[in-house]
Amino acid sequence: MAMPILYPSWDPYFAITGDEMEDHSHPTRDTDSFYLAWDALHDVAPTRAIANPNPTQDGVKSQPSADVGPNNLQTNENAKTSYNQAVKSCREEVEAIVEECQRQNRKYQDEAFDLEKYELYCLHSLGGDSSYPRPAVSKRIREIFDAPIFNTTYKADYMIQGETSNCWFMAALTAISVNPDLVERLCVEKNEQHGVYGFVFFRDGEWTHVVVDDRLFLRVGDGGQLCIAKEERDSNSNDLKLVKFKASGAYDSENLREALQKGGEALFFARSTKSETWIPLIEKAYAKAHGDYQAIGDGATSEGMEDLTGGVAVTYISQDILDKEAFWNKLLQINQTYLFGASLYEDSKGLVGRHAYTVLEAWEDKEKDSPRLLRIRNPWGNQEWTGDWSDGSSNWTADMIEKVGHEFGGAGIFRMSFHDFLKHFRRIHCTRLPVPEWTVLQKWTSANVPRVAAYLDTGFMLRLGERSPVVIVLSQPNRRYFKGLEGRYQYSLHFQVFRDTDTRKVLFQSIHSSNGAPNARSVSAEPEVLEAGTYSISVKVTAVRDKRGMAPGLTIQGYSDSRKKKLLWVGQSFDQAHSRGSLRDRRRQIAKGCAQRIKNGRRIGLRDT
Repeated sequence: MAMPILYPSWDPYFAITGDEMEDHSHPTRDTDSFYLAWDALHDVAPTRAIANPNPTQDGVKSQPSADVGPNNLQTNENAKTSYNQAVKSCREEVEAIVEECQRQNRKYQDEAFDLEKYELYCLHSLGGDSSYPRPAVSKRIREIFDAPIFNTTYKADYMIQGETSNCWFMAALTAISVNPDLVERLCVEKNEQHGVYGFVFFRDGEWTHVVVDDRLFLRVGDGGQLCIAKEERDSNSNDLKLVKFKASGAYDSENLREALQKGGEALFFARSTKSETWIPLIEKAYAKAHGDYQAIGDGATSEGMEDLTGGVAVTYISQDILDKEAFWNKLLQINQTYLFGASLYEDSKGLVGRHAYTVLEAWEDKEKDSPRLLRIRNPWGNQEWTGDWSDGSSNWTADMIEKVGHEFGGAGIFRMSFHDFLKHFRRIHCTRLPVPEWTVLQKWTSANVPRVAAYLDTGFMLRLGERSPVVIVLSQPNRRYFKGLEGRYQYSLHFQVFRDTDTRKVLFQSIHSSNGAPNARSVSAEPEVLEAGTYSISVKVTAVRDKRGMAPGLTIQGYSDSRKKKLLWVGQSFDQAHSRGSLRDRRRQIAKGCAQRIKNGRRIGLRDT
């Protein structure tokens, strides 16, 4: 049976009056409206058909149906369609690049993400921390590996996190490595001879492709004084940090440099313990997709799992799980129906606080009183759990070792009981994997968000022709893609679902956060089945002022000269994400009303997201 999936994605638009107002007689000053300061940037149309319901004259959108879109836009399609289109585009681009390289007798050099020419551009986000660790130099794969291997095997214990705080992404990558088919869905095209690789990722409701060259950052430089980047752990925060020092004493600098720039250990970012190259290359492509390596730091494993699979993620708070037996049965479907990750707040028995882990396997024996065990991995490749069923635990017997198939000293991989898992891990990230039979229904729109939180006039309608399982997701654009232009507000999403015949009774509502944070990029709900009929979906968007955030107007003004190339890249990404909901058109429409109100002596603030 087809599974309809509704993605009523959300691009909130803020119009606030009151004590948080800006002076729009100087629109490039301290304004939260991106478009007021960016009118010179051209519109970027979506790459695929996304429905944009036209607002009414009073600024309130009507409720669109989920199976028909205006302007002949296709909104009801098989889940494979977007992926197949992205793969086709990726292969065509790689093929064209290879032909050009062949004509010019040179390897591919990615001008848009050139690690050698634009090192800081590729490393630092717009407005990012300038103290972010810097690699020493970049080299091509053939200069780093004598016998590079792209993808002969995919094993979780091969992967090691590098010098960026993206344990969440590495945990997600570890999760899909257990199923080689999931990795091969991402790595769709390559030409190792010419140094060109094509990948696809899931972004804002559709698949998109990214092409990169084979140049990677290294720890050890080429300068006259041999500079070596060494990894140390901060004694206070337990975070990894990089210390650079110069080698001293009597040594052969040429031979030492040659040795330190070879193999996976030489890589600055993610690497394999073998000569596998798909791990650093897919991380590089993911960084390019978001603009730079810094943009993919700090996140939730559920985000990475969604981006790598196109699935639907939700985060459970372990103490809130009502039926632990039902949850265990869900864990038993790891790598078939679901992927799982987990994180905790504080250090505990070898576990690292504020760090992401991957659940690789769930095991149980049907014998009475048999333990329920989980196999888990730390993406650092070391520092394991030290409690019951750890490598040093007395729980292990020869019989249990054989039954479970446990291996000691497994590169950050350890076992722990289901009871201890729920006790120590605060957040459990679960992602439902998509299946080819899914039908995807999407609507993108924008709306006015009032200062006082309330359910909006804008909503969604879902019509089912037959009884069917359904997953409903409400999402906003992924802010990582326009890091530095997010603005000063963080938005939280909420929705309620009603049967059209009884709008007084809430059938179900969204789980508060898809990644455990109040400003999650999506929220979802997954009732077992819905009967045939019409359902209305009411939406609420709340906003919280982020004291660390900077108004886009100031950011644009501040970097228009010093980082113009980077600003253009990020601005285009912002425009592309928000064009789906016609945010520019809505801003223009409301600005006309604002101009009239200002003329009448009343000021008003405009904010975009």
